[in-house]
Amino acid sequence: MANVLTGEFDIVLEFAIPAANRVLAAMHRYERFSHSCSMRVNDTLPIGPAGLEPVVVGSVDASGDPTANHNAIGTRGQLLGQLTAANPQLLGLDVLANSNFAGVFEPPVTPSNLKGRAQLQVSPPTLQVPDASGARIRARMQVMARYFPDPQTSPLAEFVRGELQITADVSQVTSQQFPVSIVDINIKGENVDISFSPSFSSRPLTDSDFAAVNLLMRNALNTSFLPSNAPLPSLVHFLQIKTLAANPGALAVLLNLASPRGHSSSMNNLFVRPGDDFALGVGKEFVQAMLQLPLIRDHRDPNWDFSIRSYTLDFQDGQILLTIQGSTKHKSWPRVSADFTVKQAFTLQLVATTPGGHLDTVQLAMQGDPDLSIDFGWGLGWLIGLFTGSAVPTIRAQIQSSLDSVNPSVRQKLSAKTNLGDFLKSLLNPSHPKPGVPPPPDIPLVIAYTSVEITSSGIVLYGSISVPEWPPAHVEFEEIPKPHGSGPGGLATGDLFSDGPEYTALKTWIPGGTVEDYEWRHLGQGPPLLVEKNRFVYEQPPPAVLDSAVAAGPVPAFGPMVLIVRGWRWSPSGPVVKQPVTGTAGGYNAYPIFDGLFTGSAGTSPMIALTQPGPGGLVEVTGYAAARPTGDLAGAPNRLVHFAGEASSASLEILTQALRESGRADAATAVIAVLKSAQLSAVRHVPDIIYAEELGDAWMRSFGYGKTARPVTLIVNPAGKIVWQQEGELNRANLAAALRKSLVAAAPPRPRFMSPTLKLGRLAPNFVFDLEPGHGLTLRKLAGRPAILVFWKSSSKPSIDQVREMHDSAKKSGARAPAVIAINDGDPPDFASKVAAENRLPAILLPDPRGDISRAYGVRFWPTVVHLDDAGAVRKIQYGSSPAAPVGTPAQGIPSASKGERNSA
Repeated sequence: MANVLTGEFDIVLEFAIPAANRVLAAMHRYERFSHSCSMRVNDTLPIGPAGLEPVVVGSVDASGDPTANHNAIGTRGQLLGQLTAANPQLLGLDVLANSNFAGVFEPPVTPSNLKGRAQLQVSPPTLQVPDASGARIRARMQVMARYFPDPQTSPLAEFVRGELQITADVSQVTSQQFPVSIVDINIKGENVDISFSPSFSSRPLTDSDFAAVNLLMRNALNTSFLPSNAPLPSLVHFLQIKTLAANPGALAVLLNLASPRGHSSSMNNLFVRPGDDFALGVGKEFVQAMLQLPLIRDHRDPNWDFSIRSYTLDFQDGQILLTIQGSTKHKSWPRVSADFTVKQAFTLQLVATTPGGHLDTVQLAMQGDPDLSIDFGWGLGWLIGLFTGSAVPTIRAQIQSSLDSVNPSVRQKLSAKTNLGDFLKSLLNPSHPKPGVPPPPDIPLVIAYTSVEITSSGIVLYGSISVPEWPPAHVEFEEIPKPHGSGPGGLATGDLFSDGPEYTALKTWIPGGTVEDYEWRHLGQGPPLLVEKNRFVYEQPPPAVLDSAVAAGPVPAFGPMVLIVRGWRWSPSGPVVKQPVTGTAGGYNAYPIFDGLFTGSAGTSPMIALTQPGPGGLVEVTGYAAARPTGDLAGAPNRLVHFAGEASSASLEILTQALRESGRADAATAVIAVLKSAQLSAVRHVPDIIYAEELGDAWMRSFGYGKTARPVTLIVNPAGKIVWQQEGELNRANLAAALRKSLVAAAPPRPRFMSPTLKLGRLAPNFVFDLEPGHGLTLRKLAGRPAILVFWKSSSKPSIDQVREMHDSAKKSGARAPAVIAINDGDPPDFASKVAAENRLPAILLPDPRGDISRAYGVRFWPTVVHLDDAGAVRKIQYGSSPAAPVGTPAQGIPSASKGERNSA
């Protein structure tokens, strides 16, 4: 007969839907679900058992990340087993040897006839109980997609955002093939409903478009996705899943640990309460089976003999009642005998498996003293006290002894870890680590009981589930160059026209959450360039076209491009509520303004100051970059270079005003102001001027100019030749006339995004340093402790200050303070040590005179700060000396005087 509480099952585990969503978000965080992917789509041929091919094939780079550049998504190739074994990259990515088996499905699939390249960002799924049948569950996911059709195929829309819904049958989810027992939800069956509801598309979608997209989704699930399953706990013999309709509903896991396989229709009891994450219902029959041990034995003492005939366990509301029946007789008076009954109430106590830990299991405990009833008959009532005084302590001691022997089994079989924890952890473990990614630590999932209830049908344990604290949003973007000379509509316009670059944030994601919008901006330069809610790319518009010529004003350089993402995710503990999330990443655009110049060796290269408007409108220097050529002489602009004197440094705006008044819209020109250190910190910030700090005569030598008088102004053509020069103070009209005559027609140079060598989440390159003089240590040996690497130069005061700032900040972390290693880039070791001593730098000093470490880390700016976690993986890259600026909302923007955050992907 079915139990009222658990039906034909020993244990029923009910998850509240919000708690299930929290677990799914954690699975997303540990990448059991894809968050970003690039793929090749080919859904044009009938698919059947005779010739099965995946409809979509993922495209990844050598690091195992999705291919960000859509132009690099190749054609689909067949992956053979022997090729997989022989190719270390494929083997490291865990590619299937039998990829044509992954989606075996009957009957054959109807193709959607879509073919092309696609890129997707996918949020973690959320669950919904679609009806009261108990046999269906619906998963909902937010999807942002970009699609590039092959020629002569359906165009669809390039950008689409919407919700993907998958409704699946969950009545049978378990395989019991010895020796492996797994839980597996089938999303490939005929009864699976798939629908996509767009909230945005870059062009209207037709009914045939909708039909094709839904067909493609179904075919991709059927043929291209690996099974997603997890092993069952070792004690579970049979497992089934059932949905329970309510608001918001629950997901019931039906377990048979000892009894025969139950039928899901026998359990319809929703006992998880509002506010609980889960409830574990245990049928009384299962508990009684755990307690099938003699609780007391026959007993003899000097006066009495008594024996036990039977005992029963009765489940009542609030307690479990043990009833013992037996008989006794007096040794000296054989005629004195009687039957007796002992009743003992039990309760359940919440206890911790480990001392001081969370309450994650239960044990039985006696509630009060045994209640003894006996009647020796008329006239012998005085014997009751004598018998009670002898028997009751013995009975109590024996009951407690029996509880001590049975409670280890009770604690083990009713443990949250045994019934739930190990299973959930198996869901969270990443399916396969990526190359270069450190193995994940043990996942600190917290499953605890909060209360227990005893009913006439069994017991119910109520509890909470807390997942680990979420990591910061993973924000990275990179430039996708467009073919040179392509204009609007794909028309070639030659070198006088060049589309602006495209930036993609495909790899950006919120672990466990959903990105709502992307804000692109140049830090400190007015309002956002774009706040985008439906695309993960930013296409920088090309310059305006005037009279068939390109309007070319002053060329910026090393401008900080910043991406701010906003979204939400579920709270990791407590009530399941949405929490806002913001993340920021930044990088620098550089232009080939130094090509054709004599910049000398790396150690003597002139330095560009990374600047932004500071307090009072003055120039604020946040770091320095070497003015190294890019090798693209064809893309170099004209250069207007002013070596400032004391007076001219106060009127640098003359340079940009004269350039505009020259009327040479066809001649892109970089405006460079070279100032001494004292001047640089005291001048007003003028937009469109590239500031440089004069160190010796490096800048003069770069232009082949031998004089040292100040002020002096040079006009340098794209080939690097000085075509005009003037010593002394400037006149705006005269300078405009000189520019009008001397400038050479040149297209605006194509910016190059200075993408880092490092990858977030990957192990940082290893190196050796002295922990103490003469005692070397490798970076890998710091495993277990976070580290901060600060790349600095003696010629960059902001980088020197940053070493001190990072050390002071690290000290506040106490015993878990990260190790701060100051890596000097390019200075002779003795000189670097001298500068460090003069500035009292407190960090571990590591000279890098040849720049070996800096090149390995892709360092181009000083300071560059690399934050490593305790596994040695890169968690943040910071350019410049402003680590903690406020990030405004799209409406508020970022104040022009703020320092801004430079967290790079």
